[in-house]
Amino acid sequence: MDLTSILSKHRVLVAGPIVLVDFLKEKGFSYEDILAPTRIDSSLLEDIDNQLNCLQFVQLIKQAMVLTDNQALGLEFGQRYNFTGGGLLSLGAMAAPTFEESIQFATQTAKVLNPLLSTELVHTETTLEIELIEKLPWGDTKAFIVETMFSIITMGVKQLSPHSLKEIIFEFNYTPNNTELYQQYFLPAQLRFGAEHNRLTMPLSLARKKQLTFNPTTMRQAQKLLDEKITTIQDKKTAVVTPIKMFILANEGRIPSIDEAAAKLNISASTLKRRLKSVDTSYSTVVSDVRKSLAREYLLHSTDSIDQIAFRLGYQTASNFSTSFKGWYKLTPSQFRTEGQKQKT
Repeated sequence: MDLTSILSKHRVLVAGPIVLVDFLKEKGFSYEDILAPTRIDSSLLEDIDNQLNCLQFVQLIKQAMVLTDNQALGLEFGQRYNFTGGGLLSLGAMAAPTFEESIQFATQTAKVLNPLLSTELVHTETTLEIELIEKLPWGDTKAFIVETMFSIITMGVKQLSPHSLKEIIFEFNYTPNNTELYQQYFLPAQLRFGAEHNRLTMPLSLARKKQLTFNPTTMRQAQKLLDEKITTIQDKKTAVVTPIKMFILANEGRIPSIDEAAAKLNISASTLKRRLKSVDTSYSTVVSDVRKSLAREYLLHSTDSIDQIAFRLGYQTASNFSTSFKGWYKLTPSQFRTEGQKQKT
């Protein structure tokens, strides 16, 4: 499989791309120049819940490098992005109890904010090593990605202690054209170029120092949001269908119309129909899938009567519910519940 196909199969939330586009606009570049080679619909950048494929993300990074002709653009962008560029997801890292746990949470958020990258944490008796892993091909964007991540980490380390950088070792598996700029930026940390890995090493005592920004409430909120985003980012069909399912689930006792669902998503009903058709499904199929899943859950794990379950699923009569259910499971609701109870015993 070629590079284009690999990157096109994976998706990323637009939070990071939005920050990069804004960063370039602040430098005087137009929307048209920024997005020209990427085929990114500018309307997708109006809502942080939208997604791009990773090929578009890489093309956007390459265009940023071309427009700015900045050989260390990632260092500057990392400062701009810092630990807030991903919204609540990024704040979750800041809200972690320790810096080590902050990196662990950031590794989880990378699944949706930057699937090109992952991190591997290795402990010794006295140190924590944080290695940057090329999860998807970086190609010409390697320096930008490494610079950005190390820049973000540097800002986090500085919050632990004003002099903490002198205890850090940064390793780069390449040698930049302007090593002096790197030295100035990461001063007083130790830098090693042409290393085997892109890796940061820090004292374990520093990594486990409590963060001043620790906030358990924010951490829980961010984790809940992250779990939702990981579900929706898995593939295009999931990304389209999941918000609709969540809206249907929020309307117990009735099934909202496609017009209501479209209004909730701030699009027209015709646009919603097209999106669903593009992933080989329809609104009625989504409704049926939700009902099928909930019906099974209610019959096996609640004491509600068949009539009550029919109402909760938005059916006008228990008879209509039974007809649908038999089409799904080849059993009546009563038979299904009885079989489920037998299996429990």
